[in-house]
Amino acid sequence: MHAAVTRIQVPRPGFNYTFAHICILNNDKTCIVDDIVHVLEELKNARATNRTNFAITYPITHLKDGRAVYNGHQLGGVTVHSKDRVKSAEAVQLTYYLQSINSLNDMVAERWESSFCDTVRLFQKSNSKVKMYPYTSSSLREDFQKTSRVSERYLVTSLILVVTMAILCCSMQDCVRSKPWLGLLGLVTISLATLTAAGIINLTGGKYNSTFLGVPFVML
Repeated sequence: MHAAVTRIQVPRPGFNYTFAHICILNNDKTCIVDDIVHVLEELKNARATNRTNFAITYPITHLKDGRAVYNGHQLGGVTVHSKDRVKSAEAVQLTYYLQSINSLNDMVAERWESSFCDTVRLFQKSNSKVKMYPYTSSSLREDFQKTSRVSERYLVTSLILVVTMAILCCSMQDCVRSKPWLGLLGLVTISLATLTAAGIINLTGGKYNSTFLGVPFVML
């Protein structure tokens, strides 16, 4: 998976950007990657050479070069043997750090994140036993957009109920004193006020958030 991510390319006129071009660099001009990646690579090399003297320990693992790396925040659901040796882990977190220097870099990074999510989904399809959840800088915005589509049915249902209750509350058995249109026009007034407030917030550069969905009901 890590190898597939580092091979992701973002084509631009005359050049193809990869993770190595947009990653945050160490002092030795190499990409910063999570320590758990080094741990897993060393475990892979140990198995390839039939070495049995390397084991992942939790929460600190000692690498072959003598470095002690902390993996407590990158492994979840850990089961350990004696001497903190990891028997199994239910979750692994991998983080990739991208630069944010200028507008071009931000645009490339955004497209790289999109390709990253596609790569993770493809890897998920070919490895159905492993559950993978990509998370990028745009994940919250995308989730919010999905939430608005999912809640559309409930929002429409709530509005119909509110309109019905407003009309019923202003209705009486006496047809002279009954004023159902007054209740309906009251809702229209509140709706116009809400739209006006949202327009003012939008013009002043404010960002939309889910709190605004409850404003009409609070005003009622």
